[in-house]
Amino acid sequence: MVFLLSPITGAGYRPIDGDYKDAAREFLPLAEENHTQAQYYLGTMYFKGQGVSQDNVQAYIWATIATANGKGLSRKRAAELRGKLLKILTSKQKKKAKKALQEWDRSHSGKQTTGK
Repeated sequence: MVFLLSPITGAGYRPIDGDYKDAAREFLPLAEENHTQAQYYLGTMYFKGQGVSQDNVQAYIWATIATANGKGLSRKRAAELRGKLLKILTSKQKKKAKKALQEWDRSHSGKQTTGK
């Protein structure tokens, strides 16, 4: 799978053959290794339901992690997505996300993480 990535223009990602499921599978290991763009892209994919089941909690989790780890435009875009999600998540969803983010921090100790 080949992806077109354009972090400078903000165009984002687009699998050449339109296979977002492959994109999600390839971005996940990168995101787990603290690759900020992959974290942001996964958050966006969960938000839009591209290649994964639509899930605002997962979108918020990845956007929060990308915001904490990112710099410059990557951080700004992740923070904007996180802000959108904060407005639509229920209290129960926010608690679920908080718990998952705490687990992320525990499992990624020694690496840059969410700071939560």
